[in-house]
Amino acid sequence: MEGDSSGNSTTPETTGSGRARGKRPGMEINFLTLSKKIPFFSRRKMVFLGYVLISLRYQQGVKTMQRYFVDTVDKDMDQFIISGENARHISKVMRMTVGEEIIVVHDNVAHVCEISELDQDVHAKKTGTTIPSPEMPVNVDIACGLPKGDKLELIAQKATELGMHALIPFAAERSIVKWDDKKAKKNQERLQKIALEAAEQSHRTYVPNVVQPISFKQLVQTFPNYDAVYIADEEDAKLATRTTFKQKLQSLKTEETPRILCIFGPEGGISRTESAVLLEAGAQTMSLGPRILRAETAPLYALAAISYEFE
Repeated sequence: MEGDSSGNSTTPETTGSGRARGKRPGMEINFLTLSKKIPFFSRRKMVFLGYVLISLRYQQGVKTMQRYFVDTVDKDMDQFIISGENARHISKVMRMTVGEEIIVVHDNVAHVCEISELDQDVHAKKTGTTIPSPEMPVNVDIACGLPKGDKLELIAQKATELGMHALIPFAAERSIVKWDDKKAKKNQERLQKIALEAAEQSHRTYVPNVVQPISFKQLVQTFPNYDAVYIADEEDAKLATRTTFKQKLQSLKTEETPRILCIFGPEGGISRTESAVLLEAGAQTMSLGPRILRAETAPLYALAAISYEFE
């Protein structure tokens, strides 16, 4: 078809590849002319750069500060001394200079500080401003039967973000993984570092303590330290009638910060023998719904439920 009755050509435009292309309504002709001269992949790069520029414009004026956990405070108590990996991160990675502000967390309090000295160690002077704590009003310890692979790393990271207070791996009856003393120490240090990084990322003022794996018997002996102990038993999910986790949480007294221990099995769950021992020692079952959850999913579900109830 060469044209219509008005004499205007209706032949579609074609690109260099011979692909038909019609003019888009509302597009300026100078852009069309330009686009025909730019290869397809270059046009995609231009769009990507456009998104980057828009993103940068939105970020202008938004002040973000790096967060560091420290144990050392100056004798005058008005500044902190940051050393080791954190000091190298400030000076070499972030390339900060004297006068810039950072957040230093010490003794569960987040202080806004100004860098006063940059050397092998970094000195950060308090500005007098502190940041409110985002910690949960309950302390929740997570006990996990040793799972396979890197599942414990995922639990350490995500559970820290969700407010976990401590991570307690234990040797469960159905745990396939076995850690000797050397492996246990190495893995504990790696998990503790993951928890630290997750605490910094989620702006927490407390780093969960990751302990070395304990025995099942040692786990039961910790029960007197808690106001409530719950076990995730997959057999409970199969019951037609069960008390919801929400109802059990609501029965806790909140005048003081309650301490809760949540126990989860490895792949395959908690054995019948272990369940009987835990219940006899004072633990309660917690219903996490009618679905069977993975070993790495159940702790996160429980923490989310506790956060929803108390926060």
